[in-house]
Amino acid sequence: MTDTSDDLSFDPDGDGRTLEDLLPDLRHVRLYMIRMEFTEPVASPIDHLRPHLRDHALWLRHQERTGALFMSGPNRCAEEWDGSGTLMDGFSCVAAAAGNRCGAKSDFADL
Repeated sequence: MTDTSDDLSFDPDGDGRTLEDLLPDLRHVRLYMIRMEFTEPVASPIDHLRPHLRDHALWLRHQERTGALFMSGPNRCAEEWDGSGTLMDGFSCVAAAAGNRCGAKSDFADL
């Protein structure tokens, strides 16, 4: 279950489950990988995205707190950033759009 408290400590020794206990649940985890990129090149990706970054950060925080977000971040290359990013979540808003279930509890929230 996703813990929304301020205690973010990680103590694997405090969890008595074995790998064999965990694997059956992990086999049923469904993750969606969403790659986000511009359809047309822009001169300055950060300037283009800046008006939307606050809402994006708040949305990511909400996804994390509800247990939907697995990981997210910019795609980087050695030269420069093209504005692209990748998001992996346990309950994709893309897959859930028909059911309007964006932000619903993910498959891995109870692990």
